[in-house]
Amino acid sequence: MLRPLLLAFALFLLADGPSFAQEALGEGWIITIGLQTAVAPSFPGAKQTSLDFSPSFDIRRAGEPATFGAPDDDFSIPLFEFGGISIGPTASLRASRSDNVLYGLPGYGSSAEFGAFAEFWPLDKAIRVRAELRQGVSAGDGLTGKLGVDWVHEAGSFTYSLGTRLDFADRTSMNTMFGVSPVTSLVNPSLSAFAPAGGLTTSGLVGSLAYALPDHWTTTLFGGYYRLAGDAADSPVTRSLGGTNQFTLGIGLEREFSLR
Repeated sequence: MLRPLLLAFALFLLADGPSFAQEALGEGWIITIGLQTAVAPSFPGAKQTSLDFSPSFDIRRAGEPATFGAPDDDFSIPLFEFGGISIGPTASLRASRSDNVLYGLPGYGSSAEFGAFAEFWPLDKAIRVRAELRQGVSAGDGLTGKLGVDWVHEAGSFTYSLGTRLDFADRTSMNTMFGVSPVTSLVNPSLSAFAPAGGLTTSGLVGSLAYALPDHWTTTLFGGYYRLAGDAADSPVTRSLGGTNQFTLGIGLEREFSLR
C-alpha cells in the first residue's frame, strides 16, 4: 500500500507543481521529484525479474547547488552538516515474496524500513562515500545496511557515475529472506534446513548516466550488477532459484521546481 501512495503523490506533484520559471530562486526551497522504473529481481535471491516503479524526492534551500544522488539511494533528507559530512533520516521499502515460490516455502510481505544515512565527499564533486542503516517495522524484520563509494563526473549536460556497493543484514533479516525452517524442510525435502547468520548479503557495481533536459527536467539511465555473498549465496533458497547473480536496468525522470 505504501508504494502506490508515494507513486500517486509524486504523479500529483509532477502534474501540478508550480512552474520553476515563475518562482524566485533566491528564496524558499528547491524541490526535486520524479519517478523511475526498473527491471530488477522480484526479491533477494530470485532469478526472475519484475518491473518496478518508485518515486524519488529531494529538497534543498534555494541558492544551494544541487548535489549528486545515485538512483539506488533510499529516500533521505539531510538535516545536519558538519566537517563535510551530511547526516539525516532515510526510508526504504523492502519488496515482498509470495508464498510457495518454492513448494512449502512461506513468503513475506512488503515492509517499510526507517533509519539514518551519512554522506561524505572526500573529493568535492568527484568522489562520494555514503552509508545507510535501516530497521524494518514488520514482524521478522531486522537491521539492514548499505555502504557505497561513487565516482561522479559532470560534462556539460551529462553526469556520469560509477560506484561500488556492499549490502548487509542482521540475523533476523537474513532468516526472513534466506532461511529455511525445519518445518519447510519436512514439507519440501529438497530444501535443507538453513539458519543464516548476519553479515554481507551482496556486493556489486552500479552506474548511471543523467542528462539535463530543458525546463529543469532530467532523465537518467542506470543499471547495476549484484552478486549475493556469504550465507545469502549459500542459502538453499538462492541455490534452488538460481539468483546468485542479480541485475538491474532502469530509467528515471525528474523535475525541479521552487517552493516558497
